[in-house]
Order: sequence, then structure tokens, then C-alpha cells
Amino acid sequence: MRKSVSILRAASWWENKYDDASPTTASQFPPEWERPILHAILEIGGTLVRGADILGAEPMRSAYLTLRLDTPEKAEHIYNLLSTDGEIFMKMEKTFFANRFAMLRDRFGTSWMLLNEN
Repeated sequence: MRKSVSILRAASWWENKYDDASPTTASQFPPEWERPILHAILEIGGTLVRGADILGAEPMRSAYLTLRLDTPEKAEHIYNLLSTDGEIFMKMEKTFFANRFAMLRDRFGTSWMLLNEN
């Protein structure tokens, strides 16, 4: 399944790019799935992000994960990681409601909103 490979690659990518990312995966899968991720938990900057492969699921295009980041530097760092080989909808910048805000889709097809309010 293409989606399961994408989640596995995304988890591996995060583990290599962010110091405290640690993917956890389940080990029991239906026999027809080839290397799927039933459940994945990534800890990114002290925040748990959970993902799963769903048989027959379509990619999400209208749902975004939002990361609230404590500092502008962390926001810029995560923005640079996620936007590489991805699609930027709104570049990281100061807005009337945030010190830093961005909207993008990463290389794995996940849509993100990044927010630093201070």
C-alpha cells in the first residue's frame, strides 16, 4: 500500500531530522497489508502526533495538523524541515494574529499549519 509506505517514511524522516522524535508502531497487521503502520506515535517538540494507515482511505486535503511552537526559531526550524520538497500555501511570516504563521503540505502529503503566537 502506498499510504503505509508514506507513513513509515515520514516517521523515519522525523526520527532523523528532529532530536526528540520517536516513532512507535504496532506489530499486528492484517495479512494482506504489506508493511503498514497500524498506529504510529511521534513525539515532536513535546507534542504527540498520532497517525494510522486506513485500508482504502483517500489522502486528506482539507484537514490540517496544527503545531503551536514556543519560539519563532522553533517555528522557522520546523517550517524549513516540512517545506523542503513540499508545497507552501502561505509562507512563514508575521500576521495580525501570530508572530509566525505558515500553511503547507509536506513531502508526504500531510497538510500543516505552524503557529507561534508570541
